[in-house]
Amino acid sequence: MALIHNYIEVIREMKRKVLKNKPLVEAIFELRWNLQEPAPGMRIDPHYKLLIGRIYDRVKDEYPFHEQLPTATMPDEIAGYVVQHRFRRGKEKWPLIQIGPGIITLNDTEGYVWDDFEKRIFYLITTLFETYPDVENNLKVNGLLLRYIDATTFDFEKKDIFSFLKEQLKTDIKLHQELFEGTSVGSQPLGLDLRFSFPSSTPKGAVHLRFHRGKKKEFDALIWETMVQSGAEDVPETIEGIAAWINDAHSLTDDWFFNRNLLPLFDIDLSSAYPHFEVKSKTSSIEEAIEEIVPDEMLEFDVFARMPPVKEYTIRVKIKSVESAIPHIVEPEGV
Repeated sequence: MALIHNYIEVIREMKRKVLKNKPLVEAIFELRWNLQEPAPGMRIDPHYKLLIGRIYDRVKDEYPFHEQLPTATMPDEIAGYVVQHRFRRGKEKWPLIQIGPGIITLNDTEGYVWDDFEKRIFYLITTLFETYPDVENNLKVNGLLLRYIDATTFDFEKKDIFSFLKEQLKTDIKLHQELFEGTSVGSQPLGLDLRFSFPSSTPKGAVHLRFHRGKKKEFDALIWETMVQSGAEDVPETIEGIAAWINDAHSLTDDWFFNRNLLPLFDIDLSSAYPHFEVKSKTSSIEEAIEEIVPDEMLEFDVFARMPPVKEYTIRVKIKSVESAIPHIVEPEGV
């Protein structure tokens, strides 16, 4: 058994070395920490402004290009966990660091190599712990995330996406043909957005999978994401514990990637594949080329943000009369 295991590991290492056209679009490491809540709905980090300067002073030799994002103009009271600044190796270059109140990330794209990415993560978390004011009393990590976004071109009109998921990505989703027989409904999906979450014991937390339809420039594409996430009581408190979490999370995502039948995809040139989502990922740094396809009927939603009043006024009202209201009944359309 040991010999077979070693043989498998050797084959796996060989596979890693030949992934010249890997489907990776972006790799993201994300760390979050607790924010203070001076009032309901308000989450702030009183040390955030100082932290930005301290971190940049430490990383500017490696990431000298500072990019302020439009979100930097948001009021502090509603900017919790929103990235506002980037420190890049150069203009429009990766890898890069992103930071906002309560959040810091490391992002890389097609140049990603795990050994380098891992070293950069360790340097990032060490820098955070060494620069955060009174770290022992003020910094409480409450979330860790390792996320990979991959993509490949796919003709949804001519090919069966469910067969592709089963044969290439080992994800068996089946809709019985009886659903479509005798109806005017086609069996090829117009949109696709499958999400799964599974409990994980090493590292403790959850694994999330997502498959969705998108666009790579003018071509249809299948985008899939693999995420390992820990929050609240599952998050280690020390740098050493976080380092162990990173190794465990990467081992898990690495196994899931190489256990899929992905080698035929590596002949496809994905060097220009970058995802762009209309509802943007909070911490993805990519802003070109791939566009998520969402049916129009799914785009209607309301967003509420609690904000404290700018001014408060006292108004006196004199009530002259009180009358019973007459109900007005409205019949919904189409009923």
